[in-house]
Amino acid sequence: MTTLKNLKGTAIQFLDADPVVNVGSWASAATGNNARTATQGFGASYSASVAVGGLNPGTTSVAFTEIYNGSAWTEVNDLPAGKGDHGSAGTQTAAFAATGFQPYSSTPTANFDWDGTNWTAGGATNTGRYGLGAAGTQTAGMIAGGYVGGYSNTVELYNGSSWTETTELNTGRSFIAGAGATNTAVLMVGGEAPLTGATEIWNGSSWTEVNDLNTSAQAGRFAGIATSGIYAGGSRPGETTKTESWDGSTWTEVNDMASTRNKYAIAGTSSNVIAAFGGVPGISATAEEWSFPPPTASVLQEGDMWFNSDSSVLKGYGTAAGVPAGTWASGGTLNSGRYALSASQNGPQNATIFFAGTEPGNSAKTEEYNGSSFSEQADLNTARTSLVGGAGTSTSALGTGGEPGRQAITEIYNGSSWTEVGDLNSAASQIATGGIQTSAFAVGGQNPSIPTIYVAHQIWDGSSWTETTETNTGRYGAVATGTSNTASIVYGGQNPGTTNVVDTEIWNGSSWTEVNNLNEGRKYAAGCGTTTSALLIGGDDGSYVASNEFYNGTSWTELNDLGTAKAYFAGSGTGGADAMTAGGLVPGSPNLAGKATSEEWGVDAAVATVTTS
Repeated sequence: MTTLKNLKGTAIQFLDADPVVNVGSWASAATGNNARTATQGFGASYSASVAVGGLNPGTTSVAFTEIYNGSAWTEVNDLPAGKGDHGSAGTQTAAFAATGFQPYSSTPTANFDWDGTNWTAGGATNTGRYGLGAAGTQTAGMIAGGYVGGYSNTVELYNGSSWTETTELNTGRSFIAGAGATNTAVLMVGGEAPLTGATEIWNGSSWTEVNDLNTSAQAGRFAGIATSGIYAGGSRPGETTKTESWDGSTWTEVNDMASTRNKYAIAGTSSNVIAAFGGVPGISATAEEWSFPPPTASVLQEGDMWFNSDSSVLKGYGTAAGVPAGTWASGGTLNSGRYALSASQNGPQNATIFFAGTEPGNSAKTEEYNGSSFSEQADLNTARTSLVGGAGTSTSALGTGGEPGRQAITEIYNGSSWTEVGDLNSAASQIATGGIQTSAFAVGGQNPSIPTIYVAHQIWDGSSWTETTETNTGRYGAVATGTSNTASIVYGGQNPGTTNVVDTEIWNGSSWTEVNNLNEGRKYAAGCGTTTSALLIGGDDGSYVASNEFYNGTSWTELNDLGTAKAYFAGSGTGGADAMTAGGLVPGSPNLAGKATSEEWGVDAAVATVTTS
């Protein structure tokens, strides 16, 4: 529950019902005329879509063609021959149906063209196959992947009369899903070779691998274009209702289908989709529609506040409303896998740098993450490891301390290069830092020759370090974060003995205050955030853990775990609703096996009741 003391400048709506979240959902649609599986669909709109071909329950290839007008299915002229597990794309008045089973177990190169009324023989493909993906139009089409004596990466382009082979997919696979408005901007996703979530985008000349599905799948269907759409159903393994939304760079899990299905027909755009004809298991002619709230609906926007006149309650909407109910998903891959690295802790997850660490060997490398991939940037002047302290953003960062030999070196980054500046007063490794480049802090750390280093607290003013009030609990390998050297928080770590620390302390610019403890003490974890919205992620409590805790300014709450238990890694983010991690070690990994994986923390916005005082 959020407390607001001053509502000046806040726009408040007066409504008799709460607005709705603008997310898509599935609902039942009219049932088709012919139950089948291995069918395909096409059409630019759910109210002008077509389902064609397939296999009946007896695995006989069928030629049925049905058109959907938004309320009912109508049988129209059949294909010249039955087809199943083929590739189809286009609009309701101009499309193609290429290769596939014809009849079942036979995969000829036959292709048929559709003019809105009739199917006629079109240009034959160069290779017969089944389980392929298709995209584009009848005069600018594409087929990709499939199975023909093995998993295929072959790609062919269609100009309305003939097919031409072009650049192959990076990953050959069958039962792939594809879509695209033309054959110059296409997305191909998922498949079997074995089960994969691989996603590739075609720009008219080359394929680029982008972020995978959150859950690998084959025989599902994708509707949309290269930069937006949804992938639904399929086998992951086992038939599923899972649906994922694509925004051009990442996949997000959204509302599930009502029924498990794969090898079904799908058509339309990402905002309005028709999914028809069951698939397996349970071959049927049932259909579902995917849609968003209508234009007349009052839709929630981040930051909205309204007074519900029916219930007499003031409410707000945002990702920071209450405890963030988020999930972790795989992100991009570091070019240089490593552990004991650091990050510009205060940047958003789509604008962060990761630097230093062990590759093996001490690393000077810097990599920037843009939300989907890492790119190498200018190296540090001094290669270092052992959890170099990091702070700032991707264009204004600070790195200090580290190994070998317990360093005092401090470097700042301006978005293109690193510059050495004033040293720490007390050299240390496994130091915890936070803040921004011009107002940072460093807490604790390890240097056995300096007994007080474990409680040391140094603040940075943009040019030099000053020692100030020590922490209440000495520690190293802890997490610290905050927005400046007057608003900081430190938690976890290990004390000079062997105890994992649960203590949390907050600095207000003049003194340290102990607040509620962590639920689980650990060291070498990752974290990010502010004094009122922070995360503690993974770490080592005697073994590597995937645990994730959120601090709301008062207490710690356990949230959804990382996908993989990990320690000696780095985190970044602006708060409990925006975070990512990269690098580190996983259980059982050799001591010199730097890891390149990353994970992103995604949080759905929530409605919260607001009270005033």
